[in-house]
Amino acid sequence: MYLRISSLALLGIIFWTTSSCKKSSSESSGPNTPSTEITTDLANRMWLSRSALDITTDFSYYTLTVYNPATKVWFNNEKDPWDMRPRPANGIQFSQDGKFEICKFADYGTGGLRSYSFFYMKGTAEQSGNTIKLHPVVHQGNYYSTSDPSLNYDKPLAKDAVTFTYSITALNDGWQELHIHWSDNTDSYFYNR
Repeated sequence: MYLRISSLALLGIIFWTTSSCKKSSSESSGPNTPSTEITTDLANRMWLSRSALDITTDFSYYTLTVYNPATKVWFNNEKDPWDMRPRPANGIQFSQDGKFEICKFADYGTGGLRSYSFFYMKGTAEQSGNTIKLHPVVHQGNYYSTSDPSLNYDKPLAKDAVTFTYSITALNDGWQELHIHWSDNTDSYFYNR
């Protein structure tokens, strides 16, 4: 089991986190967005990236909830995301009643010269077969650079609907692989057991 991500997909993630923002009147409650029931093959499980599972396969060690839209606070008010407990993870999860949550991040550097970029998205989802349409209510981006703080930002991102198709494959070692093919022709892979 390994993470497969192309450089094009990584660029897509970075572009998505730095895309232009659209302000909304209410980030915490948001508009009523459509949702449908999510099938049990996908729902009520946290699907994580391979990089998180390289650290530990204990899912209770991780959270996708890295941003609180009501208080506008990141990382449970910890100075550094890596001090947060449970730890942040790249992943996606759906509830059976059509809610979703995504956390994606990348970090760079070592020691005192670390930088990171996070995006957090939460909202409702509609499923039709193996196609899912996400309706973000919260979509927030955060970039932090220790070497050049002038680049830092914390801003709302576009809340346009996003569509993807998915498939789930059983792997030989008891794990399942969730393959998401986004509408921009990039792919993401997440895992669950």
